[in-house]
Amino acid sequence: MGAAESVPVLGGHEDLLDRFVGPTSIPANDPFWERLLSFAYPLPKMKPADFDEATREACTTLALNNRQTYHFGKLLLHMMRSLQQVPASPAEMPLTAINTVYFTRLFVKHLVEYYDSREIWEHLIIHLSPEEAGAFGREAGRHDLLVDTVRSLLSFVAHHDVSATKYLLHLEAVNLLIVMMSTQLHASPAVAFNTDAHLFVEAAMNQHDLAVPFVARLLHMFVARMPVPPRVPFYVASLSTRQGVLRRVGSAAVAVFLLPYYTYSFLVSSSSSSAVAKSPLADNALLLLLALTHYGPSVGSREAWEEMQKEGGEKQGQGQEGAQEEGLRQGQEQGEGGQGQLGNGGSGGKDAVEVQVQGLAGDAKALEQRLQDGLNLQEARMDGKGGQGTPQQQQQQQQQEQEQQQQEQQQQVRRPRWNPYKWAINSARDVDLEPILSAAETETSAAVYGSLAPATAATPTATSTRTGTSTGTSTGTGTLTGTRADAQGTDAELAQEQQQPLLAQGQAQGQAGQAGQEQQEQGGGEVQGVVGPGAGSEPVVRIAFASLHDALGLCLTDDRATLLLYSLIHGNSAFLDYCLVRSDLDTLIMPLLEMLYNAPRRTSNQMYMLLIILLILSQDASFNANVHKLILSSVPWYQERLLSRISLGSLMVIILIRTVKYNLSKLRDIYLHTNCLATLANMAPHAHHLNAYASQRLISLFHMLARKYTKLSTAAAHPMPGKADSQPGTQGQQAAEQDGDGAGDGQPTELHIYTDFLRIVLEIINAILTYALPRNPEVVYALLHRQELFVPFRNHPRFCELLQNIFTVIDFFNVRMDDYDVDGDWSVERVLDVVIANARTWRGEGMQMFTELKFTYEEEMHPEEFFVPYVWTLVVAHSGIPWNPDCIAMFPVRSSSSAEHLEDIFDADAFDTHSEMGPTPREEV
Repeated sequence: MGAAESVPVLGGHEDLLDRFVGPTSIPANDPFWERLLSFAYPLPKMKPADFDEATREACTTLALNNRQTYHFGKLLLHMMRSLQQVPASPAEMPLTAINTVYFTRLFVKHLVEYYDSREIWEHLIIHLSPEEAGAFGREAGRHDLLVDTVRSLLSFVAHHDVSATKYLLHLEAVNLLIVMMSTQLHASPAVAFNTDAHLFVEAAMNQHDLAVPFVARLLHMFVARMPVPPRVPFYVASLSTRQGVLRRVGSAAVAVFLLPYYTYSFLVSSSSSSAVAKSPLADNALLLLLALTHYGPSVGSREAWEEMQKEGGEKQGQGQEGAQEEGLRQGQEQGEGGQGQLGNGGSGGKDAVEVQVQGLAGDAKALEQRLQDGLNLQEARMDGKGGQGTPQQQQQQQQQEQEQQQQEQQQQVRRPRWNPYKWAINSARDVDLEPILSAAETETSAAVYGSLAPATAATPTATSTRTGTSTGTSTGTGTLTGTRADAQGTDAELAQEQQQPLLAQGQAQGQAGQAGQEQQEQGGGEVQGVVGPGAGSEPVVRIAFASLHDALGLCLTDDRATLLLYSLIHGNSAFLDYCLVRSDLDTLIMPLLEMLYNAPRRTSNQMYMLLIILLILSQDASFNANVHKLILSSVPWYQERLLSRISLGSLMVIILIRTVKYNLSKLRDIYLHTNCLATLANMAPHAHHLNAYASQRLISLFHMLARKYTKLSTAAAHPMPGKADSQPGTQGQQAAEQDGDGAGDGQPTELHIYTDFLRIVLEIINAILTYALPRNPEVVYALLHRQELFVPFRNHPRFCELLQNIFTVIDFFNVRMDDYDVDGDWSVERVLDVVIANARTWRGEGMQMFTELKFTYEEEMHPEEFFVPYVWTLVVAHSGIPWNPDCIAMFPVRSSSSAEHLEDIFDADAFDTHSEMGPTPREEV
């Protein structure tokens, strides 16, 4: 294992490669194919970019000659046969199968990058002679290899265990599937979500019986994180080449400047990060899983999909009847002009053929018939062009056809479908809570695997709605809804974590008669994995949530694992419940907070995922209570100050407020603001012993937003440039009276947005004082210390009701302070003692009771607009596949500016090096 050795890239196969891509057809059963695929070494040991470059011209030549030679289809036949011939436990590495899959990936990648779905489909057609058909167990004649190829790869990954000898073969099978799924990456935004443009993905979506065991296997690969076995030749990119096409270094001088920073980051990084084994198979398996589960518009259940299909079929039948009638009418009208074209019309050329390709079916013959009908339709239209009517009629007809085509494409783009892979991951269940199948069931069920080893683009619009406040819109991945609700229950009982063997079970449809088997893998500990029919229910993925939870905790500093965690806790209620009852909440929360702490090195999409995960978790009352019970001995990655013996809840408050401040000073993303404040609002009623620093940060947040609000209100009250007034309350009242509740065009202005933000912060403070004041003396101390910040807003029409409770608390404790005659010697300890003593007697007299403010997260109607580009950004950056940036159409691939990157790193923590509260006595302590 290591860098590529000094050997020829093609290993002396240049002549064989020329024959393969040449115009002369070679029978599929000729010995030539064995020589072509018999490399003396595994191809994965070569540098991928070098091999891709060496075969680029050959790929182009093959695409030109393949319609006469059918060599690409013959290569697919040999690849499928090589996968079928791999034994369950090979004694040696299946070199031929590895190289065949790798070799196939090169040509599939070229087709996906440069050709559309119709043209790719044409290359998947093959004509077999009787001799060729007999060698491969097929009938002579014409065959469509699309479904067979995809199913062969899915079946191999799902039903073969991962071992040292089959590691590279599994990796290459996963990589080939990733390349096949990358039609979205290379499609223009206009058709990126059109299911008809992605024939490989659609073929995979129709393999319902393989979805459950396939998803289970990918999860197993991620959990086991099996590294490349020793003495297995595999190319490992160096540090300089590991950046990928999305992060290119523009100057060697910048690298010199960054070296001390990277060295420091490595030395102070979390020890858990170094414990994560490097596993190319686990990483790419996770990328493939994300690409499949977040593919296109989908519905959550099979029942909803079947109902939608039923409704769509009725509408389609009506539409076809109408189209036939319209076609007859047009034929009668245009018959005199001698047009001779089909009555249902449509634009000619390549686009017309693509429109005819609707709903790729799982049956290869049905798919072939659809595409052939489109070709026949195109030929019929071209034959009828010579006798068309007047130029005015032709122009009018073309315009009508273009409008019809645009309407059809728009309908196709948003046609939801049932995603069996998304359903499989959403319906996964904890094997520790399921009964183990009996031995009889085991013998009659299909085996999946054995041992497990522990180990954002355009975004939809989010709406934040709150009772008593205006509605603000922002950009994000879903809808954020805030409602008033009664305070929910207190602390939920923590479930005792049980140490049980790692188990993984899956169930596969349509595999009756296949003998069960127990398989053992390298990675520590022998466990049993079985599949079988559920008790009157559909097969589901069964995996040990404990091992999945721990694997996520180790890998959460990686964006791929973060997106998987989001998919699980948002779509799988069973896994969310499991996470919420774990006693070690820091396993997942600490890596998330560390990534938020390093916000300058994160993209907006990554920040969205982190904050949404915290928001989903904060919707549970028991989680909000339990995070304050877990005490952390230290937080080594927090550099601004020493945090020792701090609760996880206090650390969450500190990091969320820090994120708001960073966003205000750098990103200015309203959606990030809203998510941070929504999470804090959900946590506020359950706050328990917030430490001094967290309490001060909370008041500091109000101060920062108040200054911004004052600046905006002053500008609104005095449009002409002038000196800001020193009384923010007066200016704010004038601005509120002038602007009302919304802007004239119906869109919230920046002033209204910050008005909402200030209200949320005041409601957060109110919730703490109303429901948890005796348990939070530090919050009271911080209020007393900075009580002058609230005075200018006391009579503000938008804030007065929320400030009433704050001043009730301030007045109560000020009176108690006056009762203590200490000759003006007010130390921090004395003030805090008075606060603690009187907090015990606090009864809440005079407090106005507000119902609890609760925010929930829901995905938008079209979440694929955010997730699909985000997933493929991760694939391009981390898969190790040498993508061609010029062929990527989903998002622009631009090189990073080294100077800007350097500036961001040097300014990473500048915004929080000085406290917004100033040098208070409490901070000195």
